[in-house]
Amino acid sequence: MIGKIQKRIVGLTLATIAVAGFWFAMPIAAVPGGFSGSITIDPGPSVELCVGDSVTFTADYSTNKDVTRMQWYVDGVGQGVQTIPDGSLRQFGSDSFEFTPDSVGTYTIGFRIWHHAQSSRDIQEYVTVNVTSCSFDGNLECPAAPAVAGAYLRNVKGMHPNDPLYSEIIEEIAHVMHDEFGYDPCSPGYADEVRYFIDTHWILN
Repeated sequence: MIGKIQKRIVGLTLATIAVAGFWFAMPIAAVPGGFSGSITIDPGPSVELCVGDSVTFTADYSTNKDVTRMQWYVDGVGQGVQTIPDGSLRQFGSDSFEFTPDSVGTYTIGFRIWHHAQSSRDIQEYVTVNVTSCSFDGNLECPAAPAVAGAYLRNVKGMHPNDPLYSEIIEEIAHVMHDEFGYDPCSPGYADEVRYFIDTHWILN
């Protein structure tokens, strides 16, 4: 009888050790930390600009976890998603965006980074661009060449501001505006000359 009790005690002890060994052998899952990051846009946070002038924004970002996508926005409209390659750029990097307004107003320029498979990894930063006519006589009723071109491309040619050709045309108009059309947007035929310049330099539908 004593032998049976000893065997049971030994068996219970071994079972207890086996169970204890099982629990101690189990890996302890690491508790993931939260996602954090920062974006700085230069120049900012507010920029003053004339219609037709260009400004290049540079966004510097850093995060504690990888991100895989980035994109610039103008008034909430995406300017094209870019894939961030493997490596250090997924946590530290920068990107630039050139903006050329074609009409008077206030624009919001945004930059966003995120992870395509991790919805919690997503941050954005914004700057504001205040655009005025800056025409030589201050008359807002006479838009400068880039504004004339933008209205013509959108309303007559049916182009979208996101179209690369649209940006190319606006930038070229801004570059040649004084030489080609003069300094006074209110002069007779100014807007017609801008439209004619477009029609004779680009083949558009």
